[in-house]
Amino acid sequence: MGYFVQGHGTIVLRPNSESAVHKVLCDLNERDDLKRGGRWGGDEIDSTSPRPEGMDHHPGKWFSWMDANYPSKCDTFQAVLEMLGFTVSVSYSLENNIHVTLSYDNKTGQEDLFLQALAPFTIRGEVSWRGEDGLMWQDTFTNGRHKLLQGKIVFS
Repeated sequence: MGYFVQGHGTIVLRPNSESAVHKVLCDLNERDDLKRGGRWGGDEIDSTSPRPEGMDHHPGKWFSWMDANYPSKCDTFQAVLEMLGFTVSVSYSLENNIHVTLSYDNKTGQEDLFLQALAPFTIRGEVSWRGEDGLMWQDTFTNGRHKLLQGKIVFS
């Protein structure tokens, strides 16, 4: 079971921010308190166990639809977004701004956390969403800030 969503949009990131964006997205993996995926019970380490000493990730907790140790498998910020379920296209403007075009067509996971983490690096952008029940919302980005807007259809 899950909630199916479709999303699309473009976010413009500051020039030369690729490695910093990648680091921030990978650093989220240290936040076990935010993760909604994980194993429950059994002989292996489950999500109720503390993180094993010396590990940089919890093997029993992960972000929905993500590998528990995604930073070891994703060497770019694009790869992280793709593992989340986005289709990603990156281009550069004459000013070297990074244009990230995103589309999503799957069950929702924890995309919201990763989009919010991009905010400090943004110049502008928006990602519009529509849920399986017609609910609409939009993530907007303006000069390093993120705002979540609720959608409404008005017929006149």
